Amino acid sequence: MLAGLARTPATLLHGLVTIAAGALLPIGLVVAIVSFPETPWHYLTEDFAGRVVLAALLYLASQVLRALRLAFILTDIRISIRRLTDVHFLTEAVSLVIPYKIGDLYRVFEVGALCGHFPRALIAVWIERAADSMVIGIIIVVALGFGRTGYEAVMPLLALLAVFITLSLLVFLVVPQNISRLKHFVIRRYHSKAAVRFLRFIDLIQKTLSEAPLLMEQKYMTLLFLTACVWIDESLVLCAIIPGLSRSPALLASGLVSFLTTIATGLSAVGPLPTETFDHIAPFRHLSGATSAGMYRMATAVPLLLVGLVAFARYGAWRLRPPRKTNDSGQTASPGRRL
Repeated sequence: MLAGLARTPATLLHGLVTIAAGALLPIGLVVAIVSFPETPWHYLTEDFAGRVVLAALLYLASQVLRALRLAFILTDIRISIRRLTDVHFLTEAVSLVIPYKIGDLYRVFEVGALCGHFPRALIAVWIERAADSMVIGIIIVVALGFGRTGYEAVMPLLALLAVFITLSLLVFLVVPQNISRLKHFVIRRYHSKAAVRFLRFIDLIQKTLSEAPLLMEQKYMTLLFLTACVWIDESLVLCAIIPGLSRSPALLASGLVSFLTTIATGLSAVGPLPTETFDHIAPFRHLSGATSAGMYRMATAVPLLLVGLVAFARYGAWRLRPPRKTNDSGQTASPGRRL
């Protein structure tokens, strides 16, 4: 029988979105290579190859830790770790190409489709970013406390963190405490069809926010530990490229803050990196800013985009596969639910 080949419009739409996102990866890879300050092979010469390879391995290890953190957040959902890892590398690679962190919306889309629960996926990705923000905030405090970084240099990053943290507090603390009062107020005062639609919208928000306590129950310390490991790994990547940073925690914190400010305020992570950023954080001038920037690009963006392409090939082929029958009654399993 050919019933197993039946596909819903939603499934086909999701497949098209995945293909469109995956098509961005080779474009991003070309842009990353073209934007090298010098020829790509320059960074794989005898002098630099060891450091680039070490930094690349450390960076991919940090991405594995991020995938493990996402799986830990979603540990209560029956989901394939292999598929979730593919989704992580695919969405992280796409995020390199799409500007202004819009790639996180695609991450929510793919994680939600995989686990079959978009509200939970939204909260999971939000929790990831909130944990990163906490660690980045600590790094900024260390950099400012040791006087290695001025307030003017970190104002763009501080502004972004302040907006995100304020919004998180509103969404997870203020809104849940007042949403029931708002519903009762609307019910008492309004009786139109618009009021009914508004109540349904509020109910959707309430159900979405109720996922946060479920995902975070008894996970706080482990989540912070995994996030700290991720950023220690990210710090080691910079140290591999610029060994002088490892001589002082304050210097390393300052270098991280300077670099994060550049990335957070840039269009995308595959475009040209301002070499003055690396001039600023390279305390020992044995490397130029252009060379340091190129080595960092070779060790991070290029490997992640290549692994993202592999993940796209695996995940895309699996996602577009027709659903299979799971029992004698003819019911089919969604691709996102198979292990």
